[in-house]
Amino acid sequence: MIWHSTAVAADPSLHDSEPFVTGTSIAGDRRSVRFWVVRVLIALIVAVVGAGIAVGIVALQTKTYRSTATLSIDQPYTLAKTTDPGEFSKLVALRYQYAGLATTQVFADQVSGYSGLSASKIHDSLVTTVPPNSLLFTVGSESNDKTTVTKIAQVTADGIARFVTKQQAAAGVSPRDRVQVRVVTPAGAPVQISPSHNRELGAAGLTALILFVLSLSVLALRRRI
Repeated sequence: MIWHSTAVAADPSLHDSEPFVTGTSIAGDRRSVRFWVVRVLIALIVAVVGAGIAVGIVALQTKTYRSTATLSIDQPYTLAKTTDPGEFSKLVALRYQYAGLATTQVFADQVSGYSGLSASKIHDSLVTTVPPNSLLFTVGSESNDKTTVTKIAQVTADGIARFVTKQQAAAGVSPRDRVQVRVVTPAGAPVQISPSHNRELGAAGLTALILFVLSLSVLALRRRI
């Protein structure tokens, strides 16, 4: 009897195509993940603390507050009966005169006389704005004294309206033809204008970003060393 031997071909499917992973490599990967998680958390904590310090430093700076009153100028009878644009232009120009008057030392002395406030404090804090092509203008007070800016803005605005009334009467202008200045928006509550909240947020964000990147870089460098 003749025996025939047959060779069995190796089945490729019996070989694992995936690389062989040892327990040591898995443990190493886990240590690497923990390494970066811990260091990212540390960097985040440093960034948050730094941002808080930055906000605190900005907040400790001297604060400036502002209060503003809005006035209008009008000449009702004259404007109602004329179509001459020059009359409107005259009133627009007069606003600059009265707004400029509010910032003079002489006017501050007058306001001080009936308000009880320091003339120098009034003069040093006053600001005015005159929008183009409008019958409105504003008088404001800017100071680091939050308790006085509203009063200064209001008494100054009232003082301008009172001055115009007296000026027109002294000039003999009939009540019907007089220019009128009145307060249309009283001085509001003080508003902090410096340092702004946007500045605080900007300082916090920039500080946090810089500290996060630096902390992460230093911690990663220590691992290499």
